[in-house]
Amino acid sequence: MRSSPTELILSFTQIGAMLRARKKLILNITFAALVVAGVVSVLLPKTYIASANIYIDYRINDPINGRQFNPMQDESYLETQFDVIRSVQVAERVIEALRLQDTDECRKLIAKYGERRGLRLLAESITEHVEVAPHKNSRVVEVQYSSNSPQMAKDITNAIVKSYIDLSLEMMNAPARARKDQYNAQLETMSRQIDDIQKKLTSYQQEYQIVDADERTDLDSRQMNALSARLMDVQLQRVEAQAKKQSLDGLMKRGNLNSDLPEIAGVGNVSGVKAALIAVDAQLANAQTTLGVNHPRYIAIMQERQALLDKLKRESSTAFDSLQSVEGRLAQQEKVIEAELANYQKKTFENKKHRDVISSYQRQLDSVQKIYNAAIQKFDELLMTSNVAISDATVMQWAEVPEKHAKPLLRNNLIFGLIGGFLFGLCVAFLLELLQRRVRCMEDLEREFDVPVMAHIGFEEAVSVAR
Repeated sequence: MRSSPTELILSFTQIGAMLRARKKLILNITFAALVVAGVVSVLLPKTYIASANIYIDYRINDPINGRQFNPMQDESYLETQFDVIRSVQVAERVIEALRLQDTDECRKLIAKYGERRGLRLLAESITEHVEVAPHKNSRVVEVQYSSNSPQMAKDITNAIVKSYIDLSLEMMNAPARARKDQYNAQLETMSRQIDDIQKKLTSYQQEYQIVDADERTDLDSRQMNALSARLMDVQLQRVEAQAKKQSLDGLMKRGNLNSDLPEIAGVGNVSGVKAALIAVDAQLANAQTTLGVNHPRYIAIMQERQALLDKLKRESSTAFDSLQSVEGRLAQQEKVIEAELANYQKKTFENKKHRDVISSYQRQLDSVQKIYNAAIQKFDELLMTSNVAISDATVMQWAEVPEKHAKPLLRNNLIFGLIGGFLFGLCVAFLLELLQRRVRCMEDLEREFDVPVMAHIGFEEAVSVAR
């Protein structure tokens, strides 16, 4: 039968006629595909899937500063945790925990590729069978592992969960541990600095025998103030004594006796001698009137009077010399006080120098001590944080031994085989019909020869015979 290129499009009537003509072929192919799917489902090794649920919380992600996560980082953080769960590092921990390196499969890989690469390949093969999926609108994550052994699927799934939690704890506490090591080194350095400064301060105080520089300076200052006041008083007295001396010298130049000077007349011994001399003069005047100048009594009184005059002269001279020496004594005393004051000033300057040195040491000590105390307080927090293991992941459900295999599924495979076989049968039937066109219905004649069909007799039989 000829076919025109312009008439390759088939109508539904032609398609139906073709399917009826090839229905046995289509059914045979469909049945064969169904049988193949069933046989393959029976022969394929069974795969078991174990699953565990983990709740991931990330309210605090920084064990040192305790920073809060931004809600916009929710999806990013979960994706990061998925990558960690599927990481080779977790798989290597699983191998170590379950001692998978002692299995025959691992021994073969080690023998072929070496220990390091063999264990790496085994870890990568474990990660290939790990599936991680979050529950919808939830932070609960499901971890699945597929294996040919149900017990192995359970053990590896639980080992993955535990290894992930341990690894996340190490990753969380790693900054705190690193900071703790840094603080340890810094604390040791600052402790040595404190000891060195304290030793220098103690040695300096011992060398100059200083117990309390401030107290020593205050004492010297008080003594200097007392000496300054005393010096001022002595200077005033010296000026006054100098004025008195000049006055006495003037009186003496004018011919006054020592005993007649006002400053000397008031002296205790001089005034007493004068009083006694006045009394003797009265007795002498009375004796001269009554007894006469040659009388022994009169002569005795005269001798007594002369003795008093001599005594008055001596006492007056002594008092005069004493008044004359006051200025010199005060000047000498002023020099002594000035020397003592200069000595105390020198000591004060030295004490200030010592105090400045001690203050410098003390400031250094206080500064380092302050930093050391702050570091100690922070170190305590770091120590607590690095030792307290609080994971962001909580196991909601551990994996159990799967009772049924997950793959292959016989019913699903049969359905897919039925659908696939049927579609393949249709494709084969259409291909055969296109390669070898035959008249299957009246429409084939009408479209092929482009003439109307007036009548047909036994068309179905003729079509059957034609087949």
